[in-house]
Amino acid sequence: MKKRTVQTLSILLTAIFCFCLIACAGPAKTTETVSGKTTPAPTESAGAATNNGSKSETQTMPGTEDPTEVPTTAETGKSTASVEPSTEPDTEPSTEPGTEPTSVTPTEPTTQPTEQPTEPTEPTEPTEPTEPTEPGTEPDPDAIHFYLEDVSGKPGEEVTINVMIENNPGIAGFSVCLVYDTEKLEFVSAKNKVAGGYSAVNSVTAGDVHLMCTRISPYITENDVCFTVTLKIKDTAPAGAIKIPLILRDDRDTVYKWRNAAADVQVGDDVTVKGILKNDNGKVCFDGECTMIDTTSPTYVPDSNAGKPYKTAEEIVNAAYALSSGTSLTDKYTLTGKVASIDAAYSEETGYASLTLTIDGMADKPILCGKFKGYGYAEPVSYDLSGCTLTVTK
Repeated sequence: MKKRTVQTLSILLTAIFCFCLIACAGPAKTTETVSGKTTPAPTESAGAATNNGSKSETQTMPGTEDPTEVPTTAETGKSTASVEPSTEPDTEPSTEPGTEPTSVTPTEPTTQPTEQPTEPTEPTEPTEPTEPTEPGTEPDPDAIHFYLEDVSGKPGEEVTINVMIENNPGIAGFSVCLVYDTEKLEFVSAKNKVAGGYSAVNSVTAGDVHLMCTRISPYITENDVCFTVTLKIKDTAPAGAIKIPLILRDDRDTVYKWRNAAADVQVGDDVTVKGILKNDNGKVCFDGECTMIDTTSPTYVPDSNAGKPYKTAEEIVNAAYALSSGTSLTDKYTLTGKVASIDAAYSEETGYASLTLTIDGMADKPILCGKFKGYGYAEPVSYDLSGCTLTVTK
């Protein structure tokens, strides 16, 4: 009897010691021993496992129950009280003699990725490149439009392309360039269609046909065919479309009006003129036209009045003022003076302006220019160019 009591106390002390260890580490996890192996039983209360594979409750002497123990049922050994989920880390493996360390089985993630892989998209077809445009430039609605009319033909045939003008404000001349593919086409001829206009064709460079025409009086005002260009389709040309651009080649081509410099002259400008001086009822003026000289031209050479009776501006003016009424100097003289006044504005109808010059500061001896004729120069005109398509058929 005494021996049995000692064994019971020994078991009780061992159980209390194990309970204290578990309580210190965190919420208790009971273990089951099945066939000699220890497996975790997360929801069961602490209890002793028998070595014969059966389950048994830990026996406690009356009066020694730990008030913190969770009551268990006799049949299952499971707690009858609800246990809050533990937020503490798993307990360390047991180091008690005769027991295997408690294994911790990793749990699989309970959440699956919510995003499904996207289906690959079909590649898009590349778009046709567009013609680059200069930043800040917009088509000018007032621009003169040169364009080529579309044509078609078979290999070995000749085709004639019309070069057209529309929206024509009136121009003095133009030079444009038709460009063709020398591997598929040959140049045959070109003809001017502007009545009364001076024209020229330059086809020296293979692949380029420069078309030039000028008519100043009157201006070119037609909105119609200005040139025709005939090309031959080579026998080896494949069926399909051939693009034929119309361009302005570098600085050799232009579209322009003819402007008279007399229209630009203002009071205070310095001008150089040439003509015959006369005395008209006490007023010194140029007899007939007084021509303005372009001193900015690279070919300009100052006139020294060499070989003439009078050389300097002062000598020329004094000689003119010494003339009797109705007489004139016999030679043409060149003078440079400042515009003192514009007596009549430039007229496109007459081609003249009327003004008064002061020569070398001699304000008391003005020179009148009744028919002041300016030199002409080309003024660029806003333009728009369009090519065409030559369709080769079989």
